[in-house]
Amino acid sequence: MNISRYFLMVSILCIGTLNAQTSDEGTSAGIEEVVVTAQKREGTLQETPIAITAVTSDEINYKNVNTIMDIGNIAPNAVFVRTPSNNTAATIAIRGGVQTNPAITWEPAVGVYLDGVYMGKTQGAIFDAIDLERVEVLRGPQGTLYGRNTLAGAINMISAKPTETSTKAKLSMGNYGLTQLQFVSNIVLDDNWSFKIVASDKNRDGYVNVSASPFTPAGGVVGSQPNQVTELDTLDSQATRFSVIYDAEAFSVNVTADKNEQNNTPQMAQLGYVIPGWSDVFQVGNIGNGLYLWPLERIATRDGKKTDISIDAPVHERSTIEGLSVTVDIPTRLGNLKIIQASREMVWADRLDLDGSPFPVAETARDTDYDSDTIELQLTGTTDGGVNYVLGYYKIDEYAFTDNPQSYFGGGSLYGLNDYVGYTDATAIFGQLDFPLTEKLTFTLGGRKTQEDKSGVRRTQLTQAGVPFPLIAATGSDSFDDFSQTVILDYELNDSTNVYLKVADGFKAGGFNSEFNVYSQGTDWSPYSPEKIESVELGMKGLFADNRLLLNLAYFDNEHKDMQTPYFTADGAAASLVVNTQAEMSGLDVEMKALITDNTSLTVNYGYLDGEMEPTPTSDGGIASNLMYAPDDTLYVSLEHDFGNYRLILDHHRIGAHHIFPYQSVDLRSRLTDVDERSTTDMILVFDNDEKFNVVFWIKNMNDKEYIVNNINFGAGFGHLTVDYFNPPRTVGFDLTYNF
Repeated sequence: MNISRYFLMVSILCIGTLNAQTSDEGTSAGIEEVVVTAQKREGTLQETPIAITAVTSDEINYKNVNTIMDIGNIAPNAVFVRTPSNNTAATIAIRGGVQTNPAITWEPAVGVYLDGVYMGKTQGAIFDAIDLERVEVLRGPQGTLYGRNTLAGAINMISAKPTETSTKAKLSMGNYGLTQLQFVSNIVLDDNWSFKIVASDKNRDGYVNVSASPFTPAGGVVGSQPNQVTELDTLDSQATRFSVIYDAEAFSVNVTADKNEQNNTPQMAQLGYVIPGWSDVFQVGNIGNGLYLWPLERIATRDGKKTDISIDAPVHERSTIEGLSVTVDIPTRLGNLKIIQASREMVWADRLDLDGSPFPVAETARDTDYDSDTIELQLTGTTDGGVNYVLGYYKIDEYAFTDNPQSYFGGGSLYGLNDYVGYTDATAIFGQLDFPLTEKLTFTLGGRKTQEDKSGVRRTQLTQAGVPFPLIAATGSDSFDDFSQTVILDYELNDSTNVYLKVADGFKAGGFNSEFNVYSQGTDWSPYSPEKIESVELGMKGLFADNRLLLNLAYFDNEHKDMQTPYFTADGAAASLVVNTQAEMSGLDVEMKALITDNTSLTVNYGYLDGEMEPTPTSDGGIASNLMYAPDDTLYVSLEHDFGNYRLILDHHRIGAHHIFPYQSVDLRSRLTDVDERSTTDMILVFDNDEKFNVVFWIKNMNDKEYIVNNINFGAGFGHLTVDYFNPPRTVGFDLTYNF
């Protein structure tokens, strides 16, 4: 039996017995209330008229949530994956809204925030954020209050605040040589001053071994290169955060400095497909006497994941991210004034073997520098008439540079100079008002005026057969502005059930595609168009059966205008173009939690999505007509039972089949890159009855399932060379926490 269907059947049976259990056992404490800050003010999860999945501190602790990838399977209609080859760059899709190009000059469709500070780009989005109090996944456009790049949703990571002096240390160990040590110290000096120190060191061996090439150079022809690393998909990460907090009646200040350093090796790019006779077509086949130069067709396979591979590039993935933020809260007669000023710097570099072989067919590198400075002003309060308001101003300045040398076909063609730089200056004013029309009906009106100025320079110098072509450069600048609105009607049916209707706009500015290849001097770098979304959401949030059953439903209908849709080309080892398309998506989010008994709880989060893209011609002669990272359904089921001395948790998650690229289904590129339905099951055993000492045993991917998560197809120009990226194998380990 399909395990996902089994979990659903168990869920239905458990819910069906809920009322009987309630009447037999009498009144219990019920489901705990969760406080969120999704609307820039504190409110309960159930009272907030937004589709939100909240991951609580308990879940964060026993599931060892450190990065956004640790919560990607929980929210309905959400897909979180690592970008091809990388361990620190993320592709995040919510309700079919996604940005798949990880280039530093592209903007994500989902904004990531840490303590109110915008994290910026998909490069570097996977970092260790230790000692989180809560993570909120907001679905649907959040432009009124969050602004930039929240067209599909937003992710809020909220750090735990020091409330009393305490220190804890956490040791995690597992197979593949996993070791992680976390240290958290809260120091409360008096009623005003407190400090927080957080540190983490994580190391893990690779999931894939790198071995010597099985092909031997002969006749003076170098058929392969020596290995430069011994393993792929390794982790080596250090994170620190230091906060100084002053809290008084007149004002409060929180100064936080953080740093994250990673020195990893990339994921394995497994060569999955090339056209039959690939080496002969590209004249790198039989060179006489039965010798072959680069016989890729002998390596390509989709018969499961390899655990041993040969490559020729000195691959790496390194990053250093530093941030400094100052948050000031000042109570005034007009309301609470919050000032958030932050700066972030990132130095990020990778070198990738994109052909998954010991032959120098396709190799690329990226060396990136990124700086951002932001300031946000928020004024929140309530009038004498009961109107809640949030008013604000936001500004961000960004600088992004990437040097992107490429080499393919043994260096016969390479980009000796291939770099791009982008500048962004964006400002916005925003406001949202909640009008209580009656005791039960609230009307919310919000708006945001955005102005973004962007400019960039793209330089390319192609070398063919050792002969350099002239340097080619393109420049561009443009301005984008928008006014986004939000209207919400929220009605309280009773003390435990609300229904709401939300109509919202979303906006993502246009920009300049930094990964296109320029072939004429003095090209005017034309921007792609801004992307807009019109969203309608009808939701219900309720607590039933004496607060033992939580059920949240949200139906949505989204219309994307000028959806920014990248597609891969064979013009280089890492080149892409973009087309603006039109798309419509509708679906349903279901979030349910039931206390079946006082000791047993069941969580079921289900997402259904139905969408279509208007067929749009692409410049390479293809048709873009498929939504990317938009599976028909997603499912998360968690069953937890408290045995008294320990708790057992079973987590099951499934993501339906979906497209990685927008090519129409009859296109060979689509058939080679579409991914199948996938599901995994995790088990967690928690011993936490001791106030000072607790231990968590875990098994992730219990069945050791293998499936393709991501891939790249290089198109006909590379003989449809396709590399695949797989999920992690089964991992086993424990987390040991000691509270001093």
